[in-house]
Amino acid sequence: MHPKDFSGITIEELIRADSLKAYTLHYLGIAFYEYSGLTLKQACEVTGVQLDYALKELDLPADDLHPDDFLLISSSPEAIIGCLRRAHQIFINQRLPYIEKLIINFKCQDSGYDAMINDLRILFPLFIQDFTGHIQMEELRLFNYILSLCLGSKGKINIAELFFMMDKESIHNFVVEHDSHDDEMTGIRKITAGYKTESDTPLHLRVLFDELLNLEKDLQKHASIENEILFPKAVTLESRVKRILLECARLN
Repeated sequence: MHPKDFSGITIEELIRADSLKAYTLHYLGIAFYEYSGLTLKQACEVTGVQLDYALKELDLPADDLHPDDFLLISSSPEAIIGCLRRAHQIFINQRLPYIEKLIINFKCQDSGYDAMINDLRILFPLFIQDFTGHIQMEELRLFNYILSLCLGSKGKINIAELFFMMDKESIHNFVVEHDSHDDEMTGIRKITAGYKTESDTPLHLRVLFDELLNLEKDLQKHASIENEILFPKAVTLESRVKRILLECARLN
């Protein structure tokens, strides 16, 4: 559908055609479940959003959270960490709050969904808390350690400081710790029966399940970048820095 045609259809029709556009409407300030019966033009008039701007945003392709693996494989550890940090910010500041809002604001006349939604209202905040703690560990310990190794390999960090850091941390320990977080959405996947929808699934629930499924795919991709690209580079870097430290010890 051409973006200019969006203005004449209802929000519900727009979202049924592409559920991911619900997120675009969300950050424009148009909650699809509040204006589902209005056309995009009418919703823009009610919310004060410029129609031309909304059409332009809806026509943009979905932003890839992570670059292509080929580009990352040839990138430095510093560049990979920069990419992962950007993804962390998107997860914490955009994706998770949006999904939580979808859960909180879910309403349906069919009471058959009540138990599942109530479970999600309890479990998803716990998931956010656990995931946020995992990200903080990566930001404060893992990434800081790898960046310090990068500086050490270039002779740009105090040798004594680096020695004590390497005595405390190791990439091997981070890998073991990381493995325990590789499937953080197991409980949510079970509650939602694997995000399965039927022809009569309410639109709001369809959007929610699509967002949860995409979140899980992005988290798996994120973990694979760390496990298959960053960690191998970090292990090689750590070995190189150990050799540098041993050489410095011999000279002293």
